Amino acid sequence: MVWSKKLSVIVILVLTFLFAAVNAHATFTTGETYTISIYKISSSGSLNATASTTTLATADSNGKLSFSLSNVPTSSECNFLLVTITSSNNVAVRRSIVPAPTSGSTMDFGVSPLTDAQTTAFLNAFSTAQTDDPLLAFFGFVMVRTSNTTAAELAAMATICQKGIKGTDGTGITDGFEAKLVSEGVTASQMANFRRNIVSNLSVYTSLYKDAVDQYFSSGANAELEKRGEAASKIFEIIVDAAADTGIETEKLLYAFNAMGAIVLPLMDQGIINGSLSENLERGLESTIGRGLDKLRADNFLRKYNDALTALGATTEEITAYNNAVNTLTAAMRAQFEDFEKNCMKDDTDVDKNAMAAKDTEMQAGMQNAFNQFMTDCQSTNAQILDLRNRLASAFGYNAAQRDQFLPTRRFQFLKQNASSEADAVNWPIMMVVATRYMADIVIAGGSVTYTRDTTTAPAAMWWLGYCQTNAHWDQGTCAANHSGQWVVGRRNYTNMYPAECVSWAALEGLREDIQILQFKRWGAFSNEVAGASDDSTRMNAMETAEKDFYSKLFNSDSSTALINLLGGTTNGTTAIPLATRKALITVFLDPDF
Repeated sequence: MVWSKKLSVIVILVLTFLFAAVNAHATFTTGETYTISIYKISSSGSLNATASTTTLATADSNGKLSFSLSNVPTSSECNFLLVTITSSNNVAVRRSIVPAPTSGSTMDFGVSPLTDAQTTAFLNAFSTAQTDDPLLAFFGFVMVRTSNTTAAELAAMATICQKGIKGTDGTGITDGFEAKLVSEGVTASQMANFRRNIVSNLSVYTSLYKDAVDQYFSSGANAELEKRGEAASKIFEIIVDAAADTGIETEKLLYAFNAMGAIVLPLMDQGIINGSLSENLERGLESTIGRGLDKLRADNFLRKYNDALTALGATTEEITAYNNAVNTLTAAMRAQFEDFEKNCMKDDTDVDKNAMAAKDTEMQAGMQNAFNQFMTDCQSTNAQILDLRNRLASAFGYNAAQRDQFLPTRRFQFLKQNASSEADAVNWPIMMVVATRYMADIVIAGGSVTYTRDTTTAPAAMWWLGYCQTNAHWDQGTCAANHSGQWVVGRRNYTNMYPAECVSWAALEGLREDIQILQFKRWGAFSNEVAGASDDSTRMNAMETAEKDFYSKLFNSDSSTALINLLGGTTNGTTAIPLATRKALITVFLDPDF
């Protein structure tokens, strides 16, 4: 890469293209020369009449174009560029909207029937809204997943998308995605940086389109669709990373998605009624967006777990094992997106809504299996469990015999779901081991963990929660069989149940149980309020309320009843456990939010 004294960028745009002469994947004519033109899209959403730069390229023996361009407009001049490919008889045969590159960078992207459809939607949306809003482009990439979409449908989706972002009144301050972020405290400066980050991050996404078209030429249409599925699996990472780099928490994004859904879903339903959208299209969007948000939640939690484990002093071995589990989970999730794309997002076939629904159900099951495998892969080793037992024994003043009596290995294991015997027990996950070891280490150092129990009523769904008044049995069946009438439903009093020397461990277990209660309350709110909702808007608002209440109850440092403030203690008898560490302790006890 060489820069001039003016630092004008030389951008290598390596492009591969498909030309639809007979069907969606017919190639360019071998030996024909095509003109490639780059146009700037203005901040008002209009297209510059004159190309900023052009070049010529000749289709090879496979009907494929490859070329590079220099002096391309950069992101300091505009947010997006239009790439147009014109045949020798001056007919535009393919187009693509791409993010303007930053100065000094290179960028790959591909043009295909899909990008042609996306371009139609983007240009319509930009022109109608009179803006080049990166959020509008981002959601355009999310919503337009196949070229098998009519012009009327593309126009309808562009309008719906803009309303979801800017609200029903178009101001961005009343309802919708942007208004929700603002109401959550996101500043105008953060919103501006957020949008700039989206433009920059989209270059990673559009490069996968080049890979997709390369896959078509090397391995066929299914391989291309699988690569597009990989892109779909990563689309929400773009907006999460853009927000994180601006200081916007992922939870606020989730609230904003709910606010957008409260507008978009009813409009899509209305579109089906008035004929501007097909049921097949809506079903595909529901699957793409629904599973995309599932993955967003997963990515968010995986990142939080990693940060929390690091804050609590996880070993290199534990971090490595955790990351290996994450990589396995991520690959499995990506495979589900690839399979859905290959079967349901074809460019030349209108897949029936029922077939999409069946594939979506299969996709959900596949992702759930991947999540279950993640928890299995996060198990601690026998050596790590032994180390934890030894540290706890040291913290509580136990000798080896007392360790084996009071801290047996089985205490640090769970029975698998549908387990038939003790042989099916598995070790605690890394998260629990790291948190409990942290507690043991500060007790050894002269510190302690304190926790004032929350008073939220335990949901009836937690039927197993309770304790035996004799403290001899922790499950209702055994207590009833041996001490009739002594089972007490509700929170367990770990302070009474644990020996006096284990008071810090009792506090930690009380915290873990209260977190479980709050999680069940949130899940109950999702199922009850959502099931009783009369429309999509009410359902999305109910989900948002439950989500906000949950995270506020956990982490709102301004609330005296939030768990973050009910948790305390010292690391050595004098130094208070830092806020970040208390947040990490709560985080590792949360069930994965996916």
